[in-house]
Amino acid sequence: MKYLKRFNESNTWNYSHEELKEMISTCEDILLDLKDEYFNTRIHFAYNPWIKFYITRPEEFTYSDISEVVETLKSYLKSFGLEIQPEFTWQSLDEYEPSIHRGGVMNPMTFELDSVISKCEIHFRLSNK
Repeated sequence: MKYLKRFNESNTWNYSHEELKEMISTCEDILLDLKDEYFNTRIHFAYNPWIKFYITRPEEFTYSDISEVVETLKSYLKSFGLEIQPEFTWQSLDEYEPSIHRGGVMNPMTFELDSVISKCEIHFRLSNK
């Protein structure tokens, strides 16, 4: 029971609904830099609290193409107690770079690749510190 109580206390978020809306709005403003380079972005937010960013582009890209925006998000969300969540537990926060997944859209008539789609998911969770 002690563990459960500690878990609940450490994972509470004391921000109002308006503050959270402002945070999401600011994140959308930060992501506008990517829209200029033909990236599509989407934000998924839950009150657990965690926030997930989806970044896609209809052509290949690397982490260096989005690294400046990701670093800006990291520093902004740190003020809310959120930190980036690596995909694997053995990765340290300092060395972690989100992975870029590449896929494609196949033409059903010719079974050939019509276009390439690259996507990246970046997860932020409430820090345990």
